[in-house]
Amino acid sequence: MNIAQELKELNLRTSVILAALFCAFLGPGALLILYFDKELFLEIETTKLILLSFGIASPGVVIPVAIGVLLFPLFHKENVTTQELRVIATLGFFRHSFNNAVVLYGIVFLAYSLTLSIPYFLRLYGYCIGIGLIFEVWRVWQVSRTTVPGGAVTTG
Repeated sequence: MNIAQELKELNLRTSVILAALFCAFLGPGALLILYFDKELFLEIETTKLILLSFGIASPGVVIPVAIGVLLFPLFHKENVTTQELRVIATLGFFRHSFNNAVVLYGIVFLAYSLTLSIPYFLRLYGYCIGIGLIFEVWRVWQVSRTTVPGGAVTTG
């Protein structure tokens, strides 16, 4: 089976998840590797490049989503179902994937425009992750206090 046939068989959900993974993790991570160490980018194997790109870009998504999933049961007054945690994690993944893509592409642009070094990149990225954490804690607190008549949590 060729790649074109496999792509035609993908459903919408899988396509959106793959697009989010590429835009939020693979693209920015590879661009950062290319900008900061062009020789490494050219010499590294594709699999290692993908893993390194995911490793560079993942803190901006994984940390806020994990905090949101861990804090939701603490803020929520009733018993939390697995379905509610799945909704919180899924929505958090997509929200923070978009945020991470915007932040990292912006940082790549700033790094290229202002010739920033790696410590400045790390500082900027750390600040953005911190802001994302504050937003996620506030959002989870708001969502945990909002219920519909059936007792289910709204998506906020």
